[in-house]
This record gives sequence, structure tokens and C-alpha cells, in this order.
Amino acid sequence: MRTSSHKGHSFSDISDVVLEKKEAAQSALKQIQSKIDAISGVSDELRGKHLEKLHLDSKHVISDIKETFEDIQTFTMSKNDIKKTDVNDNESMERQRIELFLKSNDFIHDRYAQVLTALQTILCEKHDITFYQLYKDVEKDIACLDDIPKEPMLPRVPCLDKTMLYTEITEYMQSKTETRICKNCITQDKKLDETFEKNKQLQRDVDNITAKLKAESNEVKRLLISIKDMKTEYAKKQEENKSMSKEIQFLKESYQTQIPPGWKSMPQPARGVYVPPSRRYASTTSYSYQQDCMMCTECDVPDSSGAQFCQNCGSDLVPYRLNMQ
Repeated sequence: MRTSSHKGHSFSDISDVVLEKKEAAQSALKQIQSKIDAISGVSDELRGKHLEKLHLDSKHVISDIKETFEDIQTFTMSKNDIKKTDVNDNESMERQRIELFLKSNDFIHDRYAQVLTALQTILCEKHDITFYQLYKDVEKDIACLDDIPKEPMLPRVPCLDKTMLYTEITEYMQSKTETRICKNCITQDKKLDETFEKNKQLQRDVDNITAKLKAESNEVKRLLISIKDMKTEYAKKQEENKSMSKEIQFLKESYQTQIPPGWKSMPQPARGVYVPPSRRYASTTSYSYQQDCMMCTECDVPDSSGAQFCQNCGSDLVPYRLNMQ
């Protein structure tokens, strides 16, 4: 049996080589297909798992970043509110202190103005005795005048301690990283901050109560001065009443001395009882009547004007009789 040849090789030899190559090709095909499947699996894994994980993890980190900065912002805003509250409370207390000083100063000013007006008034008095009596009262008021108040210190505004503020913020951020050696320091710092804030609030309460007590003390002082003024005015009125009583007594005695000797008032009949004129003015040989000389039945003041009633008290006037014996 002849075997054909091709380019120096027999066909039987070529068949063996082709068969070998086909087997190699089949093996390569399987390997390449396996690798293609592996590559496709990697792509699918990347598309389905890695990209999704990347998106979810990135979203989680972004949320964590947002929460972290919100937490820091919340802390800084709380410090911002605390610092502003401290400044506002200080301004309120300083304003109350200034207003109390102005109120007290106005009251002292009014007292000085009253004394000044009183001095100007009594200096116009022409009578020495009256001037002397009035000046004694004003002199007491002058002695009770308060001293001129000194100008208070300029209002104090607390400055911002930036070093302490930055330290508080830094310590707060460090407490969130939990890198401190002592883990209990975080809790202790929180308690310390709470205690510090409570102390500041208590101090503000004490300052407010002190300001109220000072205002009430000034009001009590003003009332005491008003009571003293009323007592002084009452004593002055008492002196005026005594002086007027003496003048009235003096006038009565003067009028009594002006009545001629021997003149006596006739008995006045009871009011409402009719007495005939003949009995009112009955004459005897021992008495004569002077029709133009009358006397008041109440204040015993003589009157020669011809009127029927007293010009001082409005009582009836009766004629006086003169004993001619």
C-alpha cells in the first residue's frame, strides 16, 4: 500500500500531526473559554458587587461626614449661644445698675432743687423773725441732703477668651475620636462643664437678686426721707397753728381792752323765743342805752357799724348798757 506524500511528508504523518493539533486546539479552546468566563465573572462581580459597595460605602461615609460636622456645629453653636447669653446677661445687669444710679441721682437732684427753691423763697422774707423761723426748717433740710454721688465706673463687657474656646472645641473633638489615654476624662469633663454652667447660672441669679435688693433699699430710703419731710411739714404746721392761736388770743384781749369801762352786754334771750321790744330795751333811771354801740353775743367784739349781725362770726348783735349810777 502506497502512502501519498505532500511536501516530503506522508499523508499518514500529517493526519497524526493534525490530530495532535486539534487536540491542542480543543484544550486551548477550553482554557480560553474558561478564562473568558472568569473575566466575565470578574466584570459581573465588579459591576454588581464592587460598584454597589462603592456607592453604598461612599454614601455611608458622606452621611458620617455630615453627621460629624453637624455634631461639631451643634457643639460650636451651643458655645455660641452660651457666649452670647453671657454678654446679653452682662449688658442687662449693667443697664440695671446704670438705671438705678440715674434714678437715685434724679431723686438727690430733686431734693437739692427743693432746698434751693426754699432758700430763694425765704430770702425774699422781710420780717427777721419769720425769716429766722423759716431758715431753721430749711437748715434741717440742708443737713439731711445726701452727698453728690460719684460717677460710677464704665460698664464692663467680658471679652471672648478665644484660647479657651478653641481648647473646648478641640477637647470635644478629641473626645469623639476616643484617643485619650483616660477614657473617664470625657465623662469627667462633661460633669465639669455642667457644674461650671450651673455655677454661672447661680452667679447670674445672685447678681439679679442683689440688684433687686439694692433697688428696694433705695426705695426704702426714699420713703424714709418722704416720711421725714412729712414730719417736718407737720411740725411746721403745728408751729403755725400755735402762732395763729396766740394772735387770736392777742386780738381778743385787744378787743376786750377797747370796751369802755362800765359797759356790759345785756342778757340775750334764748333764740326762737319772741320778746317784745318794750322788754328788750326797758329803761330805768339807773341805765341809759346808746343805740349805736352793739356787742356780739358770741365773741364779745364791739361793733358800731349799725349792722344786726357780727361781721366776724355772724351771730346776733345786742346793745350794750352803761351804768350811770
